[in-house]
Amino acid sequence: MTRPSRSAALGPAVRGVWDRAGMILVFAVLFVVLSVTVRNFCTWDNLVFLLLQVSTVGMVACTMLFCLASGDFDLSVEAVIAFSGVFAAVVIARTGSVAMGIFCGVLGGGVVGLINGIIIAEFRINALIATLATWQVVKGLALIVSDGKAVGVAQEEFFLLGRTPADLIVQHAGALPGWLAWADGHYSLLRVPNPVWMMLGAFALFGFLLNRSTFGRNTLAIGGNREAARLAGIHVNRTKIIIFTLQGLVTGFAGVVLASRMTSGQPNTSVGFSLDVISACVLGGVALSGGVGTMTGTIVGVLIMGSVQNAMNLLNIDAFYQFVARGVILLAAVLLDQLKNSRPAGARPLLLEIWTWAVLLLLPVALILELVMVPQKPVLLVDALVNLAALVAVLALRSGRKLAWLSLQLYFAYGIGVSIWWGWESGGSPLWAALQVLHLAVVWVYFYRPAVRRFCQVGRLAESA
Repeated sequence: MTRPSRSAALGPAVRGVWDRAGMILVFAVLFVVLSVTVRNFCTWDNLVFLLLQVSTVGMVACTMLFCLASGDFDLSVEAVIAFSGVFAAVVIARTGSVAMGIFCGVLGGGVVGLINGIIIAEFRINALIATLATWQVVKGLALIVSDGKAVGVAQEEFFLLGRTPADLIVQHAGALPGWLAWADGHYSLLRVPNPVWMMLGAFALFGFLLNRSTFGRNTLAIGGNREAARLAGIHVNRTKIIIFTLQGLVTGFAGVVLASRMTSGQPNTSVGFSLDVISACVLGGVALSGGVGTMTGTIVGVLIMGSVQNAMNLLNIDAFYQFVARGVILLAAVLLDQLKNSRPAGARPLLLEIWTWAVLLLLPVALILELVMVPQKPVLLVDALVNLAALVAVLALRSGRKLAWLSLQLYFAYGIGVSIWWGWESGGSPLWAALQVLHLAVVWVYFYRPAVRRFCQVGRLAESA
């Protein structure tokens, strides 16, 4: 009896570790790279600000996880965020009651979620159409209630949700305790703003619901197989209505907290918010088809999105380009979900697959940019020609052309040389050059070399025939 090789035994184990903790590893690598390359990224003040930036997305992602895990999604959260904040501000301005304003803002979001749940569960309307319709309706209501303008709030107690002014703490608590630290002109617990604590509380609460409650198990069962869940005795429609109602309530609360941070209700806030939340969830491993999702993965997805956006802000990248980057992240998240669900048994590790195909997608972009910059830097023409050779190599390998081998050799020899030269002579860093060489080696070993072998095998079979 033959014993399995050590590599064959390690394969399933490595894939299992990747499935469980792959995105955590990706975030760890991203965090280290940003800490080294982006100035002031890894400082306490910036990390707290990063968490504050993602606090709204994080709270809503907790319940979006349940929507996606049940096989649906909610595109109306962007409008609910704006409407809840505006509605709370209007009620506070007219009644003078902060508690009443917060209650009405959260309740308004819950009503929208309840309507979404009834339409999707009871009337079997596709979630895309249903939530797009409610998004338009709720966005219009936000503009009508606010008359298209920001609604200011005069009561300082309302601002406690989004921050903790020092004068209010002194007024209500007397002498300041030692564990209240100064942060951005305000006192807050351990120098962490209140919305961050709320986000962490939401992670803990909904993580417990997903992993430790019957409701969470029912949600995953419905997303995995709706009919099987119904035959098992799960009230599918009722569970979906509860999920969307929770989504509306949490989104409404997040909108009120955002209005508190901005000291006013803004009807035009949170543009693109729905896609940010869905991107974070899918990056965290939540399947768009339903049935799969973890709170740990969602947290990692939120942090990845927030880290990238924070780094772009620190690098002073224009907001227009940030929209492009967010769209690319969403596309990458969807492609990642598709790759995970369609990969056959025994395939190469997913991380390497993503790496190699990302290179193939970026080659045309690099080629276009280099051709555009040739008038300013004629030396880029050589680099553009080599990238063109790489593209020809890919096409040749896929179509069985013998030009593949020559163009591949040219591309990799030139690529390694340019990487080393750029790292030491052109103002780059040795770390960058090392990463480039590693990248080329990995792509060669795991993508191009197997492709060349397949091409040679096909050629030998054709000659023997």
